[in-house]
Amino acid sequence: MVYNWENMWKCSNDEHTTGRVKYRGMVVSDLDGTLLRSDGTMNEKDMAALEKLGQDGFVRVIATGRSLFSLGKVLPQRFPADYIVFSTGAGISAYPSNRLLTSVRLQPAEVRTAVHILQDLQLDFSIQEPVPHNHRFQYWISGRANPDFARRLELYQNFCKPLPSALEGLGPAAQLIAILPADEDAITFSIVRERLPQLTVVRATSPLDHQSIWTEIFPSKAGKGKAVAWLAARMGIDSENILAIGNDFNDVDLLDLAGTKFMVDNAPPELKILYPTVAANNRAGVAEAINKWLESPQDY
Repeated sequence: MVYNWENMWKCSNDEHTTGRVKYRGMVVSDLDGTLLRSDGTMNEKDMAALEKLGQDGFVRVIATGRSLFSLGKVLPQRFPADYIVFSTGAGISAYPSNRLLTSVRLQPAEVRTAVHILQDLQLDFSIQEPVPHNHRFQYWISGRANPDFARRLELYQNFCKPLPSALEGLGPAAQLIAILPADEDAITFSIVRERLPQLTVVRATSPLDHQSIWTEIFPSKAGKGKAVAWLAARMGIDSENILAIGNDFNDVDLLDLAGTKFMVDNAPPELKILYPTVAANNRAGVAEAINKWLESPQDY
Protein backbone atom coordinates (compact mmCIF):
# COMPACT_ATOMS: atom_id res chain seq x y z
CA MET A 1 0.00 0.00 0.00
CA VAL A 2 1.26 3.50 -0.86
CA TYR A 3 0.21 6.27 1.51
CA ASN A 4 -1.19 9.58 0.28
CA TRP A 5 0.59 11.85 2.73
CA GLU A 6 -1.23 15.01 1.65
CA ASN A 7 -4.61 13.48 2.43
CA MET A 8 -3.45 11.70 5.58
CA TRP A 9 -1.82 14.73 7.23
CA LYS A 10 -3.73 15.02 10.49
CA CYS A 11 -3.42 15.54 14.22
CA SER A 12 -3.93 12.93 16.91
CA ASN A 13 -2.77 12.22 20.43
CA ASP A 14 0.90 11.30 20.52
CA GLU A 15 1.29 8.81 23.33
CA HIS A 16 5.07 8.60 22.93
CA THR A 17 5.72 12.20 23.92
CA THR A 18 3.38 12.67 26.87
CA GLY A 19 6.06 11.74 29.40
CA ARG A 20 3.99 8.87 30.79
CA VAL A 21 6.30 6.18 29.40
CA LYS A 22 9.92 5.42 30.29
CA TYR A 23 11.89 4.27 27.26
CA ARG A 24 15.06 2.19 27.27
CA GLY A 25 16.62 4.10 24.39
CA MET A 26 16.22 5.26 20.81
CA VAL A 27 17.31 3.70 17.51
CA VAL A 28 17.58 6.00 14.50
CA SER A 29 18.18 4.68 10.99
CA ASP A 30 18.64 6.45 7.70
CA LEU A 31 16.49 5.06 4.88
CA ASP A 32 17.99 5.11 1.37
CA GLY A 33 21.22 3.16 1.23
CA THR A 34 20.91 2.08 4.87
CA LEU A 35 17.57 0.45 5.55
CA LEU A 36 16.35 0.46 1.97
CA ARG A 37 18.15 -2.01 -0.28
CA SER A 38 19.39 -1.23 -3.77
CA ASP A 39 16.29 -2.82 -5.31
CA GLY A 40 13.95 -0.64 -3.24
CA THR A 41 12.92 -3.40 -0.81
CA MET A 42 13.76 -3.99 2.85
CA ASN A 43 15.47 -6.94 4.48
CA GLU A 44 13.29 -9.16 6.64
CA LYS A 45 16.04 -9.32 9.27
CA ASP A 46 16.08 -5.53 9.55
CA MET A 47 12.28 -5.41 9.83
CA ALA A 48 12.24 -8.11 12.50
CA ALA A 49 14.93 -6.31 14.52
CA LEU A 50 12.94 -3.05 14.44
CA GLU A 51 9.74 -4.85 15.36
CA LYS A 52 11.37 -6.43 18.41
CA LEU A 53 12.80 -3.09 19.51
CA GLY A 54 9.29 -1.71 19.75
CA GLN A 55 8.17 -4.68 21.82
CA ASP A 56 11.14 -4.22 24.15
CA GLY A 57 10.52 -0.55 24.93
CA PHE A 58 12.78 1.27 22.48
CA VAL A 59 11.76 4.22 20.33
CA ARG A 60 12.31 3.67 16.60
CA VAL A 61 13.01 6.62 14.31
CA ILE A 62 13.56 6.83 10.56
CA ALA A 63 15.68 9.85 9.58
CA THR A 64 15.49 10.45 5.84
CA GLY A 65 16.22 13.10 3.28
CA ARG A 66 12.92 12.26 1.58
CA SER A 67 9.80 14.38 1.89
CA LEU A 68 6.73 12.67 3.29
CA PHE A 69 5.33 12.49 -0.23
CA SER A 70 8.42 10.68 -1.50
CA LEU A 71 8.58 8.50 1.60
CA GLY A 72 5.03 7.32 0.98
CA LYS A 73 6.17 5.74 -2.27
CA VAL A 74 8.57 3.32 -0.60
CA LEU A 75 7.38 2.80 2.98
CA PRO A 76 5.43 -0.45 3.37
CA GLN A 77 2.21 -0.66 5.33
CA ARG A 78 2.56 -1.36 9.08
CA PHE A 79 6.18 -0.26 9.06
CA PRO A 80 7.91 -0.78 12.46
CA ALA A 81 8.66 2.85 13.38
CA ASP A 82 7.40 5.44 15.87
CA TYR A 83 8.66 8.69 14.32
CA ILE A 84 9.79 10.04 10.98
CA VAL A 85 12.45 12.73 10.72
CA PHE A 86 11.92 13.80 7.12
CA SER A 87 13.56 16.16 4.65
CA THR A 88 16.84 15.97 6.60
CA GLY A 89 15.22 17.37 9.72
CA ALA A 90 12.96 20.02 8.20
CA GLY A 91 10.10 18.23 9.92
CA ILE A 92 9.24 15.48 12.40
CA SER A 93 6.02 13.47 12.42
CA ALA A 94 4.64 10.72 14.64
CA TYR A 95 4.02 7.39 12.95
CA PRO A 96 1.59 5.99 11.97
CA SER A 97 -0.72 8.88 12.97
CA ASN A 98 1.27 11.28 10.73
CA ARG A 99 0.85 14.02 13.32
CA LEU A 100 3.27 16.86 12.66
CA LEU A 101 5.32 17.51 15.79
CA THR A 102 7.53 20.31 14.50
CA SER A 103 8.89 21.84 11.30
CA VAL A 104 11.18 24.67 10.25
CA ARG A 105 11.29 26.91 7.21
CA LEU A 106 13.51 29.41 5.47
CA GLN A 107 12.24 32.97 5.57
CA PRO A 108 11.74 34.85 2.25
CA ALA A 109 14.86 36.98 2.76
CA GLU A 110 16.94 33.83 3.36
CA VAL A 111 15.49 32.23 0.25
CA ARG A 112 16.37 35.25 -1.89
CA THR A 113 19.93 35.34 -0.51
CA ALA A 114 20.44 31.66 -1.31
CA VAL A 115 18.94 32.08 -4.79
CA HIS A 116 21.33 34.91 -5.65
CA ILE A 117 24.34 32.83 -4.56
CA LEU A 118 23.25 29.73 -6.48
CA GLN A 119 22.54 31.74 -9.62
CA ASP A 120 25.90 33.49 -9.29
CA LEU A 121 27.57 30.06 -9.19
CA GLN A 122 25.47 28.88 -12.15
CA LEU A 123 24.00 25.92 -10.27
CA ASP A 124 20.75 24.17 -11.15
CA PHE A 125 18.46 24.31 -8.12
CA SER A 126 14.94 24.02 -6.77
CA ILE A 127 13.04 25.87 -4.04
CA GLN A 128 10.84 23.46 -2.09
CA GLU A 129 7.54 24.68 -0.65
CA PRO A 130 7.14 24.63 3.15
CA VAL A 131 6.25 21.39 4.96
CA PRO A 132 4.09 19.37 4.38
CA HIS A 133 3.95 20.26 0.68
CA ASN A 134 7.70 20.33 0.15
CA HIS A 135 7.54 17.87 -2.73
CA ARG A 136 6.31 20.85 -4.75
CA PHE A 137 8.94 23.27 -6.02
CA GLN A 138 10.08 26.01 -8.37
CA TYR A 139 13.31 25.48 -10.27
CA TRP A 140 16.07 27.38 -12.08
CA ILE A 141 18.23 25.90 -14.84
CA SER A 142 21.73 27.14 -15.61
CA GLY A 143 21.70 25.79 -19.16
CA ARG A 144 24.58 23.35 -18.86
CA ALA A 145 24.18 19.57 -19.06
CA ASN A 146 22.93 18.06 -15.80
CA PRO A 147 21.23 14.66 -16.33
CA ASP A 148 20.48 14.14 -12.63
CA PHE A 149 18.64 17.46 -12.35
CA ALA A 150 16.75 16.73 -15.58
CA ARG A 151 15.67 13.36 -14.24
CA ARG A 152 14.39 14.95 -11.04
CA LEU A 153 12.32 17.43 -13.04
CA GLU A 154 10.88 14.54 -15.03
CA LEU A 155 9.96 12.62 -11.88
CA TYR A 156 8.21 15.65 -10.38
CA GLN A 157 6.82 17.16 -13.58
CA ASN A 158 3.35 17.45 -12.04
CA PHE A 159 4.65 19.24 -8.96
CA CYS A 160 7.17 21.78 -10.28
CA LYS A 161 7.33 24.98 -12.30
CA PRO A 162 10.08 27.35 -13.46
CA LEU A 163 11.23 30.11 -11.14
CA PRO A 164 10.06 33.55 -12.33
CA SER A 165 12.68 36.19 -13.01
CA ALA A 166 11.26 38.51 -10.34
CA LEU A 167 12.22 37.23 -6.88
CA GLU A 168 10.26 39.74 -4.80
CA GLY A 169 7.26 37.45 -4.60
CA LEU A 170 9.16 34.47 -3.18
CA GLY A 171 7.71 33.18 0.07
CA PRO A 172 9.12 30.87 2.75
CA ALA A 173 10.57 27.48 1.81
CA ALA A 174 11.43 24.20 3.45
CA GLN A 175 14.78 24.06 1.66
CA LEU A 176 16.69 24.67 -1.55
CA ILE A 177 18.37 21.82 -3.43
CA ALA A 178 21.23 22.51 -5.84
CA ILE A 179 22.38 19.53 -7.87
CA LEU A 180 26.00 19.46 -8.97
CA PRO A 181 26.74 17.35 -12.08
CA ALA A 182 28.49 14.04 -11.44
CA ASP A 183 31.74 15.28 -13.00
CA GLU A 184 31.99 18.27 -10.62
CA ASP A 185 33.92 17.90 -7.38
CA ALA A 186 32.90 18.90 -3.86
CA ILE A 187 34.67 22.27 -3.94
CA THR A 188 31.50 24.00 -5.15
CA PHE A 189 29.59 22.55 -2.19
CA SER A 190 32.19 24.02 0.15
CA ILE A 191 31.85 27.43 -1.52
CA VAL A 192 28.06 27.40 -1.02
CA ARG A 193 28.47 26.46 2.63
CA GLU A 194 31.03 29.22 3.19
CA ARG A 195 28.78 31.84 1.59
CA LEU A 196 25.76 30.84 3.69
CA PRO A 197 27.22 30.57 7.22
CA GLN A 198 23.91 31.51 8.85
CA LEU A 199 22.11 28.51 7.32
CA THR A 200 22.54 24.74 7.44
CA VAL A 201 24.13 23.48 4.20
CA VAL A 202 24.21 19.69 3.87
CA ARG A 203 25.92 17.46 1.33
CA ALA A 204 24.14 14.33 0.11
CA THR A 205 24.82 11.81 -2.64
CA SER A 206 22.10 11.77 -5.28
CA PRO A 207 19.49 9.03 -4.68
CA LEU A 208 18.92 9.03 -8.44
CA ASP A 209 22.28 8.50 -10.15
CA HIS A 210 24.21 7.81 -6.91
CA GLN A 211 27.04 10.08 -8.11
CA SER A 212 25.92 13.71 -8.29
CA ILE A 213 26.35 15.91 -5.23
CA TRP A 214 23.16 17.41 -3.84
CA THR A 215 23.77 20.64 -1.93
CA GLU A 216 20.78 21.12 0.35
CA ILE A 217 20.14 24.44 2.11
CA PHE A 218 18.04 24.54 5.27
CA PRO A 219 17.24 26.87 8.17
CA SER A 220 19.89 26.92 10.88
CA LYS A 221 17.74 24.70 13.13
CA ALA A 222 17.43 21.90 10.57
CA GLY A 223 19.52 18.74 10.25
CA LYS A 224 19.00 15.12 11.18
CA GLY A 225 21.08 15.44 14.33
CA LYS A 226 19.26 18.56 15.54
CA ALA A 227 15.86 17.01 14.86
CA VAL A 228 16.70 13.80 16.71
CA ALA A 229 18.17 15.79 19.61
CA TRP A 230 14.88 17.73 19.86
CA LEU A 231 12.85 14.52 19.81
CA ALA A 232 15.07 12.72 22.32
CA ALA A 233 14.92 15.65 24.76
CA ARG A 234 11.15 15.73 24.44
CA MET A 235 11.03 12.05 25.36
CA GLY A 236 13.62 12.15 28.12
CA ILE A 237 16.20 10.02 26.29
CA ASP A 238 19.88 10.87 26.77
CA SER A 239 22.10 10.93 23.69
CA GLU A 240 24.21 8.14 25.21
CA ASN A 241 21.17 5.88 24.83
CA ILE A 242 20.78 6.57 21.11
CA LEU A 243 21.94 4.24 18.34
CA ALA A 244 22.29 5.86 14.90
CA ILE A 245 22.92 4.10 11.59
CA GLY A 246 23.69 5.88 8.32
CA ASN A 247 25.43 5.70 4.97
CA ASP A 248 26.10 9.21 3.66
CA PHE A 249 27.34 12.73 4.38
CA ASN A 250 23.91 13.96 5.49
CA ASP A 251 24.01 11.41 8.32
CA VAL A 252 27.21 12.73 9.90
CA ASP A 253 25.60 15.15 12.37
CA LEU A 254 23.19 12.40 13.40
CA LEU A 255 25.96 9.91 14.03
CA ASP A 256 27.99 12.48 15.94
CA LEU A 257 25.01 13.06 18.25
CA ALA A 258 24.46 9.40 19.13
CA GLY A 259 26.24 7.52 21.89
CA THR A 260 26.58 4.55 19.52
CA LYS A 261 26.90 4.90 15.79
CA PHE A 262 27.58 2.82 12.69
CA MET A 263 28.09 3.37 8.98
CA VAL A 264 26.92 0.59 6.68
CA ASP A 265 29.61 -0.93 4.48
CA ASN A 266 28.31 0.70 1.28
CA ALA A 267 29.07 4.18 2.67
CA PRO A 268 31.75 6.35 0.97
CA PRO A 269 35.30 5.27 1.97
CA GLU A 270 36.08 8.65 3.52
CA LEU A 271 33.21 8.14 5.97
CA LYS A 272 33.92 4.51 6.79
CA ILE A 273 37.32 5.43 8.20
CA LEU A 274 35.61 7.74 10.70
CA TYR A 275 32.97 5.39 12.15
CA PRO A 276 32.53 1.72 13.04
CA THR A 277 30.98 -0.21 10.18
CA VAL A 278 28.44 -2.99 9.80
CA ALA A 279 27.27 -4.98 6.78
CA ALA A 280 25.98 -3.16 3.70
CA ASN A 281 22.35 -2.17 3.21
CA ASN A 282 21.81 -5.21 1.00
CA ARG A 283 23.04 -7.53 3.77
CA ALA A 284 20.96 -6.48 6.82
CA GLY A 285 23.44 -3.97 8.22
CA VAL A 286 20.74 -2.33 10.35
CA ALA A 287 19.94 -5.59 12.13
CA GLU A 288 23.66 -6.19 12.71
CA ALA A 289 24.07 -2.73 14.24
CA ILE A 290 21.08 -3.23 16.53
CA ASN A 291 22.33 -6.60 17.71
CA LYS A 292 25.84 -5.25 18.41
CA TRP A 293 24.41 -2.35 20.36
CA LEU A 294 22.14 -4.52 22.48
CA GLU A 295 24.91 -7.02 23.20
CA SER A 296 27.74 -4.61 24.06
CA PRO A 297 26.64 -0.96 23.82
CA GLN A 298 29.61 0.23 25.87
CA ASP A 299 32.06 -1.05 23.24
CA TYR A 300 30.98 1.44 20.59
